[in-house]
Amino acid sequence: MSFTANRAWFFFSLLKISYMLVAVFILSNYIPLGDTKAYIEGVHSNVGRENWLLSSTMMMDFFASSFNKLLGSTLANLPFVLLSIYGLYYAISRITLTKKQLILLLALLSLPSFGVWTSIASKEAVSVFYLGIILGFIIDLIKNNPKKKKIYYWCVLHFIYVLYLNLST
Repeated sequence: MSFTANRAWFFFSLLKISYMLVAVFILSNYIPLGDTKAYIEGVHSNVGRENWLLSSTMMMDFFASSFNKLLGSTLANLPFVLLSIYGLYYAISRITLTKKQLILLLALLSLPSFGVWTSIASKEAVSVFYLGIILGFIIDLIKNNPKKKKIYYWCVLHFIYVLYLNLST
């Protein structure tokens, strides 16, 4: 990957982190940010005794509230931003794009609606991560990439399971 591509990803990442900060400090004063606050505060874990491996809501609650305890309420969103960035990077880096195409794609992925909802502790951010991994896996299969290993298949199967959880709960 060229210096220009790295720079584009760097600025994209800064923008995603900026979206996180704008959402937490400004937007949250005017609109609810979905279940983000509940996830970070661990609200759902007190509701029932559901196993977090069987419920996407409980899974989000477990991880976001754990990050809250480790990093504080604002930075608890950071792992979710990083997951969404990596999911996008994983899939996009497997296709051949010119500099202009990459910049255009990242600009489209920087639009406010997608940018905000995938930059906070949300199922959307996690979904971008695992769908990016699944898409990268499919691209590798199409391109007949020899780097595939058994662990790769198990990870993809796990992400398909999480996708099923998100659709069913």
